[in-house]
Amino acid sequence: MKHVRTPKFPDVVDNTMLTTFASCPYKFFNNYVLRLEPPDTSEHLIAGAAFAKGVEIARTEYYINGKKEITAIEDGVVALIKEWGYYETPKKSVKTLPNIIYAFLEYFRHFKMSVDSVVPYITDNVNGIEYTFGVDLLNIKHPDTKDPIIYGGRFDMLGINKTSKKLVLVDEKTTTSLYKFTDKYLYSTQFMGYKAALQSIGLEVTGIQIRATAIQVGKIDFASPFYKISDELASIWKEQAKIKLKAMVKAYKKIKGTDSRDLEDVVKWAKVYPKNLGVSCMNYNQLCPYVKLCNRFNPTEGYGFYNVNTWSPLGSEESIEDRLNELQNMVEQDLEVLIHG
Repeated sequence: MKHVRTPKFPDVVDNTMLTTFASCPYKFFNNYVLRLEPPDTSEHLIAGAAFAKGVEIARTEYYINGKKEITAIEDGVVALIKEWGYYETPKKSVKTLPNIIYAFLEYFRHFKMSVDSVVPYITDNVNGIEYTFGVDLLNIKHPDTKDPIIYGGRFDMLGINKTSKKLVLVDEKTTTSLYKFTDKYLYSTQFMGYKAALQSIGLEVTGIQIRATAIQVGKIDFASPFYKISDELASIWKEQAKIKLKAMVKAYKKIKGTDSRDLEDVVKWAKVYPKNLGVSCMNYNQLCPYVKLCNRFNPTEGYGFYNVNTWSPLGSEESIEDRLNELQNMVEQDLEVLIHG
């Protein structure tokens, strides 16, 4: 049967998975357990990823490779364009490629690397640029492998304040408005999770420095709020994360070994991972990409609309074996064309 899906519990979890499970278990199941990826990519994700890649390369070339600031920024522009690829922005969107490049250049006028008060934390063992971590933070075993479930994530920069000599998290945000932006991340569980994870490996951070770039019609605005993350908040987040992860594992064990070929199994999935209709169906003013499955008695009929989600908090989960199989299929298709014309 085409589009057969088998549940698989993720090897690495992050704060997005935890909050998605709490918000709507059915959405978590489709996205991270069945690994169904919507075919339409958000313009905000494309723009944010391209902008972040440009910043990463510019910082790497300036702080690590010792290039001149303007040369490093030029390298960042090239990386931004490559990351953007051939994506075409929807009409009426301000997040076009020319606008993102313009915002990128304005960003480095506003936050000049040569005089920045926060610089990457770089040692023999730590590269703070595009910092990635994976730790056994929550002490819960994987339901399949019995290995520890890794809590992972990545953020734009683990920095150090040149004046206070304290470590800070730096996270870039691209937006279209700074209205009430300062309040938006005041109690962000994403940043509490970062602090708890870094504490577990001996890195004590004082807080998060958000650098927001607002891309608007005819102008670019910036904001740079600093949020202190207390030990108490990080501890509360950790306890809540454990509760959520235990519930995620418990739910998965109920459907382990099933697949989409048996309709009884599919019906059971929806009972184990209930749909939380309402507010959860909207995200950033966009309809949840899995509502077309919620509206079907047999959601397997809609699986063909989705790609396979290989995303991981630590990077792509695509294995060498998967890539070899893909290449083998490509070669076989080419041979078929050569033989049969």
